[in-house]
Amino acid sequence: MMRRRDGERRVGNLDLGIVGNCQYSALIDRTAAVVWCCLPRFDASPVFAGLLDPERGGVFSVQPVRPFVPTQQYVRNTCVLSTKFEVDDGTSFEVVDFAPRFYQFDRYFRPPSLIRILRPICGMPRIAVRCEPTLDYGRQRMRPVTGSNHIAYLGSDQELRLTCDVGLTHILDASPFLLGQPR
Repeated sequence: MMRRRDGERRVGNLDLGIVGNCQYSALIDRTAAVVWCCLPRFDASPVFAGLLDPERGGVFSVQPVRPFVPTQQYVRNTCVLSTKFEVDDGTSFEVVDFAPRFYQFDRYFRPPSLIRILRPICGMPRIAVRCEPTLDYGRQRMRPVTGSNHIAYLGSDQELRLTCDVGLTHILDASPFLLGQPR
């Protein structure tokens, strides 16, 4: 929620996309920020609650460092959300979000995983990724611990893992990097 000048709280823009797999769901705003997500289930405490408290609620955002125009839509006939960024320097990129759900061994699997694919469209945009999960509605920050290609976020009774092929210091510091083609 946001505070107005008169001190009254109000909810921000609710123009949101949703991805989920019947185990959990995530609300993603038009700038590809995860503003609400309870893991590992719907009834768990939110790890990203920026929808209620943008300062302390936890964040998982991907944004260019320069001014941009975002567009968001679902990939036709899917639950896959695509957010495209047209940056003022002529570069562009896409963030593709989905929650895997698949059938194997005569049953459905619904892992509590949010897949976020960052894909350059034109040029090499300079972007920053910020991942700061919280617990207990933003009252407790999760502690990041790095591995070889992942960051484990540890809380009192919960652990999240972010696996990526970007230098982990860029994620930990939310420092900008150039988004290029996959190696």
